[in-house]
Amino acid sequence: MPTGLRASDAPTLQRLCGSDQRLFLRIGQLLQAKLAFTEPALGEIVGNEALKKLALDKRMREVDATSFATLLAEHGGDGDLVLVDGEGEAGWRVIAVVDELGNPLLAPAPAEVGGAAILATLSPALRAPVEGLLHAGGDEQRAAALEQLRYAAPPLSVVSELMPMLLADGAELVRERAINLLVAAGAQIAVIDLVRALQRGDLAQLGRIADAVSNLA
Repeated sequence: MPTGLRASDAPTLQRLCGSDQRLFLRIGQLLQAKLAFTEPALGEIVGNEALKKLALDKRMREVDATSFATLLAEHGGDGDLVLVDGEGEAGWRVIAVVDELGNPLLAPAPAEVGGAAILATLSPALRAPVEGLLHAGGDEQRAAALEQLRYAAPPLSVVSELMPMLLADGAELVRERAINLLVAAGAQIAVIDLVRALQRGDLAQLGRIADAVSNLA
């Protein structure tokens, strides 16, 4: 199942939404409700006024596969979008283009599952804390593992690989520690501010940083 774009993909979300800040902010709110969009699906929405109205519909926060199909028809959608619920990460729903589902060209390589693919490229000093993070169980253990990883000073490229998994974590403590890791790795201030605002649902902050985010590469 497609995982969809997450808060860590904020530059891509901003690029797709362009100057439509209302849509960009709404996507952030839907991410708070664990509703994500794939890049092709969001591209379809941006280019279609009827689908934009669908994305802005307040009922989208609570949709399941059936009610999404109903809303899509109500807004005059062309039927190429589908909501996949309960087949990927627990609690997440993803809106995708029909052709993405089961597409062998989009299937991840088995070695990449769970973030383990990066382990082989890491130095011994980084491998141990990353392995500890991947195998940590409870919320406190994952948070502690993130602190250990921060002290190991991983480069931004490694942190970026882990960020989608970390920001999708159900524990607020873990997500906050993930943002601290992003700061320590030297991410752009606009990216850090955007990820933090999306995670906290801070609409006022999202509005304040919109111009800075639009300039991200």
